[in-house]
Amino acid sequence: MLVVRHIEDVLALCNSDGDQVSDQVNAVVNTTIHSRVSDVLHLFLTAKKRTDLFEKLGITNHSSNRKRYLDPLLGYGWVEMLYPDRKTSPKQMYQTTASGKRLLKLLMISKKGRD
Repeated sequence: MLVVRHIEDVLALCNSDGDQVSDQVNAVVNTTIHSRVSDVLHLFLTAKKRTDLFEKLGITNHSSNRKRYLDPLLGYGWVEMLYPDRKTSPKQMYQTTASGKRLLKLLMISKKGRD
């Protein structure tokens, strides 16, 4: 049985090719990062601007929200910038990475198991 206790376990799972699933993934992600991770990853399945993300989440386009909702996902490699060499470009968009898509799949399967 897979045991997921820390965000490092989630990262290793997302970067592997296996489809192992555990309800623990959702708990670790929600408590370590925030409870809107699956919402952000889902919205970025198609490239979008940060303002579009915040509008869909119903929050303001403020730097504190960027730090809370977007920066951790960029740091873990679950979301990427389309123009990483131009971080402040007005054309900057974000998208879910392959690793982020695997995490989203795990979160969705875990969620379905609870329904």
